Amino acid sequence: MSSNSLQENTGNTEESRNNYWQTALSCIGEGVILTDKNGHITFLNPTAESLCGWSHREAIGRPLHDVFVVIDERDRRPIENPVEGILRQSKKEGLPAHLILITRTGHEIQIEDNVAPIIGADDQLQGIVLVFRDISEKRAASLTNQHLAAIVASSDDIIASKNLDGIITSWNAGAERALGYKAEEVIGRHISILVPDDHLEDVTRILNQIRQGKRVDHYVTKRRTKDGRIIDVSLTVSPIFDAYGLIVGASKVGRDITAQLHAHELQAQLAAVVKFSDDIIASKDLNGIITSWNTGAEKVLGYAAHEVIGKHISMLIPEDVADDFKNILSRISRGESVEHFETRRRRKNGAIIDVSLTVSPIKDISGRIVGASKIGRDITHAKQIQKGLVEKEMELRVLADTIPQLAWMANPDGFIFWYNRRWFEYTGTTLGEMQGWGWQSVHDREFLPAVTKRWKQSIESGESFEMEFPLRGADGRFRWFLTQVNPLKDESGRILRWFGTNTDITAQREQDEALKASEARL
Repeated sequence: MSSNSLQENTGNTEESRNNYWQTALSCIGEGVILTDKNGHITFLNPTAESLCGWSHREAIGRPLHDVFVVIDERDRRPIENPVEGILRQSKKEGLPAHLILITRTGHEIQIEDNVAPIIGADDQLQGIVLVFRDISEKRAASLTNQHLAAIVASSDDIIASKNLDGIITSWNAGAERALGYKAEEVIGRHISILVPDDHLEDVTRILNQIRQGKRVDHYVTKRRTKDGRIIDVSLTVSPIFDAYGLIVGASKVGRDITAQLHAHELQAQLAAVVKFSDDIIASKDLNGIITSWNTGAEKVLGYAAHEVIGKHISMLIPEDVADDFKNILSRISRGESVEHFETRRRRKNGAIIDVSLTVSPIKDISGRIVGASKIGRDITHAKQIQKGLVEKEMELRVLADTIPQLAWMANPDGFIFWYNRRWFEYTGTTLGEMQGWGWQSVHDREFLPAVTKRWKQSIESGESFEMEFPLRGADGRFRWFLTQVNPLKDESGRILRWFGTNTDITAQREQDEALKASEARL
């Protein structure tokens, strides 16, 4: 065989070998690019064509940086000489090495895998081979998973999972805070450790629904915490599917609603109290527009709720007390409350009634005052009774001032708060000197201890008091009086007041003594 034939054969063998490797590289799923030592592309396979947006014919002979820009993901700066930059970074860090390829269409490809130099027979750099795959979606999915994991870890909600046998398989910090168990204390154990005995059937029922692929939304139930407390929770339970679409467990998202349910119950109780109270309970905004109206207000003032809500409060206020409304609204705007304020209101039939009002500010969630609540009571009858009592007391006092006896009134504890005119005329004293226990100053010192003892016994026992003793007059002389004291009691027997009179019996005693002396002489 001639030397020419040998060379031709050898050439054919080299070409066949190249064709073989090119065909093999064209079949793999990664992108493959080969360059010469100057960074010009000598080969790219179909996967690389697809990822880079260049055809083999367009790319061959072009510099690598014409096909795509290589940038460092960490600082987003291009690598000026891709061949040297990739080799240098590969030697320092290995791939994946935080590289991003920007294609001719502007698409960013995050790459990983291998880069290697092509060394010739003379041990000189002939080029590089870059084998890569697009991991953008993988990186995005990983980032999404990281975000979701952070949300689950930091959520205040209970987030956990279990398999179809009810064994707990995951447990977040929110579950630990709400139920008291750490993850290592519950993972691998049955969910029943958290379920009160009277709710165990719910676990079986929900697992059956999960096996059927059904989701359970906002199911309100109860759970037992580590310290034995029973709390109310709202659960959403969803099936967990594996890569083949088979249901392998259930995820649970729950929230402790114990305080919320308690608040709802309390609110319902308060609403019932407001609705059925006989008192006037209403509210208005800061412009005086009525915003709520209970049945008590309807009974007392005659208006149904739909007749007043949305209207101004002035429709209920008589003209002569209109200034009261302005003053109250001003105080409410400053955050003050108004308690037991007596005023008047106009009923639907035009009648004017007396009411006692307590008005308080209403604040929104930010603490801003937005209106006023009003609780009122019809005191017309009470005022009439009080007026009648005052009139009767005045009549009694006038009558007491006209009788010849000395008269006085005391509280249940014996504190004398009133004397009639005849008392002051006889003793020459004033109310300031006599009120309370000041009366002792006009008593004879010889008799005072016995009088005081007897009076205190009556106060303790509630029995009537009767005794004769002398009292000093304005002229300094003592005269004898018959003192009679009687209690005024209510229906339960409680003493409300003491009434006392002192009748001058000096003349009668002198006559009795003269008669006794006369009889003795005879």
